[in-house]
Amino acid sequence: MRDAIKRFTGEAGTVKKIGEGTYGEAFKGEGIVLKIVPMGGAALINGEPQIGPAQIKAEAAIAKRLTALRADGDENASASTAAPTNFTQGFIRTEAVAVCRGPYAPSLLDAWTAYDELRTSENENPANFDPEQLYVVFACDDGGVDLERVKLRSYAEARSTLLQVTVALAVAEEAMRFEHRDLHWGNVLLDVAFCDLGQDPELFEGPSGHCQSDTYRRMRKATKGRWEEHCPKTNALWLHYLADCLLAQKEFPAAAEERAAIKAFKKRAFGYKSAAEALWDDMFVGVFTTSHANCGVVKIKEEPL
Repeated sequence: MRDAIKRFTGEAGTVKKIGEGTYGEAFKGEGIVLKIVPMGGAALINGEPQIGPAQIKAEAAIAKRLTALRADGDENASASTAAPTNFTQGFIRTEAVAVCRGPYAPSLLDAWTAYDELRTSENENPANFDPEQLYVVFACDDGGVDLERVKLRSYAEARSTLLQVTVALAVAEEAMRFEHRDLHWGNVLLDVAFCDLGQDPELFEGPSGHCQSDTYRRMRKATKGRWEEHCPKTNALWLHYLADCLLAQKEFPAAAEERAAIKAFKKRAFGYKSAAEALWDDMFVGVFTTSHANCGVVKIKEEPL
């Protein structure tokens, strides 16, 4: 495992743990994020069975397909290769997927301990894992800060966030019948592409009434429990949820009519059948050709930890 990590972080191997989930850990290196997931073993990890090879293979395939939707997704493609009919920069680029075995790399253990001392990890200490444990490593671009933690500075940024998420989902719907199905605000990453300082303004058992929990239940109703079938309505439900997050949990300068516009979008999003339909919402009229210099670029994690 140590050799695999050095492949992505270099000899210095400087990393910082930035997040965790039931199935794995996320570490940040120089311009890269490593998602490390134990796989294929019999032992429970964080109280849950380890992900099997078939599920890992499916996740890797999805990551590759979403990366291919980017105009810069395949750096090995020849200049004569035709651009895809549908493309978007809205999904995180997966640089590589690797499988490795062995004790947890020392640099990762140091980063894990530092995170635990600062924030108290809910996961088991990887130092206690089997020394022959298998892992899959997803090496991805650093997509920025998640929507839960980012500070929005204006209505334009809030609207831009909703628009760029909608565009990414709509493109993926058309290109590959894609549904995210877990697009909570921790899975939406924002990165400032350009900032003009002159224009800078000053799962199903969750509680009822909690928008994220309600969204999972609404997905179940929309799909009729047939999760294997394509149901782009689920993407529209997550747009409804994100609009609710912006209104209820994010503070940013906005006039009353601007907040009313987001509220109206939230209501309409609930009725849309897909992100492609939501893309033509009244709130986005004229935004396609208007450049907001102080707005960030939105990217989406293709899969939660």
